[in-house]
Amino acid sequence: MKITIKRLLVFQALGFILFTFKNTYDIIKKRISVNMLGKKPPLYESNYHFFVVGNLKCLFVKNDKITKSYVSMGVDCGSELDKVPGLAHLLEHLVFITPEDKNDRNEFGNFLNTHNGHSNAFTSDHMTVYHYEIDTPGLEKSLQLFSHFFRNPMIEEKTIESEINNVDSEFQMGKGHDDYRIWRLQEILAGKKFSTGNKNTFGTDYKKLQTILRNFHAKYYKKMAFVIQSNLELIEIKRLTEKFFALPLDVLTQPERKCLYCEDKSRQKKLLQVDKFVKMKGTSQKKSIHIIIPLISEYKLPYNIYEPIKYFLDKKDHTSLQAALKRKNLVISMVCNIIKRGDRNILFLEMAVNDTSKYYEILEMARDYIKRF
Repeated sequence: MKITIKRLLVFQALGFILFTFKNTYDIIKKRISVNMLGKKPPLYESNYHFFVVGNLKCLFVKNDKITKSYVSMGVDCGSELDKVPGLAHLLEHLVFITPEDKNDRNEFGNFLNTHNGHSNAFTSDHMTVYHYEIDTPGLEKSLQLFSHFFRNPMIEEKTIESEINNVDSEFQMGKGHDDYRIWRLQEILAGKKFSTGNKNTFGTDYKKLQTILRNFHAKYYKKMAFVIQSNLELIEIKRLTEKFFALPLDVLTQPERKCLYCEDKSRQKKLLQVDKFVKMKGTSQKKSIHIIIPLISEYKLPYNIYEPIKYFLDKKDHTSLQAALKRKNLVISMVCNIIKRGDRNILFLEMAVNDTSKYYEILEMARDYIKRF
């Protein structure tokens, strides 16, 4: 029988499709069989246990496949409560200082280093979180040292002065990075106070600042939540938590949020009103244009009212803003996100471009498109 090259290629393609389908079918069948036998996927191999020590709410995640332990303490306060710009951030630095009665001022950090661990902390709008990881054999001693930070924080004039220098260094370093500058711009457009802090915001009256910090700590560092992940047994984790963290705390409750959109109907007319453009010279060679638009709060709403808008801006078909910009060769790609800053949300558009000189044309198209909503 005479078989042409064209027919041979067709038969080969059909054979490949059938072979691929059979392999895929076998894999699916095998997975279904495994699931029917009751084997849980890896995502659910950890066991979660909730318990309370005094008024401290604790979550233990047991994972037999890890050799390290991961610890986190969350405090129910953040930069939105600042009396002085950067106050919560400065207190975060002060809490992570070893108490004065210890011989080794960096005892916690040195202990982590000798047990393959490290620590860090961050302050957001609504919370402050301290966390670390360590090889499990060193967990008990590390918890003892970690608990000292929350019992006797070093809120003294000399430590305040030194940590202000560290906070200011973070601020000065951030000014040289586009990501930090854009983040700060988001804060400004959202009407949020300066949350990082620097030498100018804190001043040099360390005695007065000490009083403010101690009052802030006494008021807000009584609502905390503790999370630990380890391969130890639950009974051992409870013993360690009760031993080191029986702290006098208030009950942690979810604060009530207000919805500006619901309470003030006049604000609805200003939804997605584009009225301010800021040009920022980047510090890197990357060419991009960012559009930042403050939005009304969505707290208490039964759904995210901005998700449909986000979808229509950057979806892949021809009706989106991204497609319209690409048709005119104005952008290479575009990413759209909804970012929360304090009690505000921000619509954030990041566009990779070949020519930043066309930013005005891009902004005009974005303005016209957004006005449709």
